Amino acid sequence: MFEIISVRSITGHDGFFNYPSGICLHSDSNLFYIADMHNKRICWLTEDGSVGALSNIVDDHSCVSLGRPLAVWVTKQGTLFTADAEHNKIFYKNRQDDVWKPICMDSKFAFNLPGGVAVDENGNVYTNDFLNNRLVRITTEGKVTTLLEGDENLKKPYGIFYKNKRLYFTDTENGRICYISLIDGHTHVFEPQIETKNLYTPIALTLDEEGNIYICEQRNMYFLDVKKNTLSLALDRDIWKEQMFKHSIKYKICHMGALTVKRKGEIYWVDTLKGCVYQMILNIP
Repeated sequence: MFEIISVRSITGHDGFFNYPSGICLHSDSNLFYIADMHNKRICWLTEDGSVGALSNIVDDHSCVSLGRPLAVWVTKQGTLFTADAEHNKIFYKNRQDDVWKPICMDSKFAFNLPGGVAVDENGNVYTNDFLNNRLVRITTEGKVTTLLEGDENLKKPYGIFYKNKRLYFTDTENGRICYISLIDGHTHVFEPQIETKNLYTPIALTLDEEGNIYICEQRNMYFLDVKKNTLSLALDRDIWKEQMFKHSIKYKICHMGALTVKRKGEIYWVDTLKGCVYQMILNIP
């Protein structure tokens, strides 16, 4: 059983966010980026709660601003990418840019609700084409490759994360965590020993520096220890109630929509419905 060392609310109680659905961390600048979906924008956030909004202007023939930015990714160089579920496109913005641009992509290819975005060291972009039940890669030249598709392979893939030549994803309707090796193209399904409670509908996932996986469902958070091959419950409504009392937290959990990790056991997650961002630190044995 994990010991929760601390929980704190970073921001969100003032109504600044409206349906935050994605979060990522730029380690070099220690800045978080939030996909503030219903406000049609990407925001920045610091650990002390300072927050601001980036420009949402889009340089594209089909739209003038972001529509429903559902997920966000930042590269080491500070380039931002967002999956826009309204425009069914992936947009990017370099650090010095004031406008977002659509990524170069084969015009014959169309998304149906891209739910996530990730980028590798070579600039290849990955997204989970949620309603089409497929995972795709887009090269810097715009070539699109389907990595995995079809109901027999995955159902409603929602969360994705890239690390060390692997594309991790939540096979949401099948209740499992998987990854695609980008070296040989093979798909691997995690089958961990269940210590407390099994996954039901995993929504989002992220990895720490050791490759351990943190997973959130609507009101549950899990830790998948890759070395021990164990899945443990880290947070649920009952545990959260104890933390609310202990740390003077105002709101109950409504919907854990996204999370990111700064280091092992230091988790930042958003309650999408409440519009709040929390930090939780675990002592992981």
